[in-house]
Amino acid sequence: MKQTNLLKITFAQMSQEEREQIEKKFKLLVPMGVFVLVILAIVNYGFDFDLFTLLIDALFVIAFVSIYRAFKLDLKENEKKIWQGLITNKDYTVRSNKNSQNTYTYYFYFGDQKRSISETVYNQFNVGDFIEIHLAKRVWGVYFDTKLLKENAMPETVAEYQDKAQVTSKKSSKVGCILFLVFGLIMIIGFLMVTEIIELPILEKYFKEFFEGLE
Repeated sequence: MKQTNLLKITFAQMSQEEREQIEKKFKLLVPMGVFVLVILAIVNYGFDFDLFTLLIDALFVIAFVSIYRAFKLDLKENEKKIWQGLITNKDYTVRSNKNSQNTYTYYFYFGDQKRSISETVYNQFNVGDFIEIHLAKRVWGVYFDTKLLKENAMPETVAEYQDKAQVTSKKSSKVGCILFLVFGLIMIIGFLMVTEIIELPILEKYFKEFFEGLE
């Protein structure tokens, strides 16, 4: 397939309104961080600072510092990011927790490039739309403006990439099934060995006979 640059990324200075939007969210960051720290302190006290709670603390600190740094750099540089491209495909993934609550992550494909976006932006545009999105340079989820430049743009290119996506999806499904079966087999054998239902010498003998039969 002919490779086409279907996503152009440029940078521009933020307007005063856009900067204020970043500043408003930044002011909420510190109180939220303090609130979470208080909750973590209570949890730490209850679990006597075991390894699991210390790991959670470390992950939170890393995440908070990363987000804080993103806000500070965006405000310091006063720059925004502009995407201009053709949507060749849309997709989303679903994750379920132990309470059966689903978390969705949404994506736009611009040819071979994949970009995560918010649910609102995902629902705003369709495959084949040529769009322009103004968003924060580093802070995720802050969108200043979205524009539809042209509907049903470059239909032949969109069709090529969708065909390619279908082929890739079929291959991934086959590989996933094979890995699932292999992993399941390993788990079963491991369980049988641990429970001493079968022993390692028996397995060695079985595999030896199996491979000898292939010769």
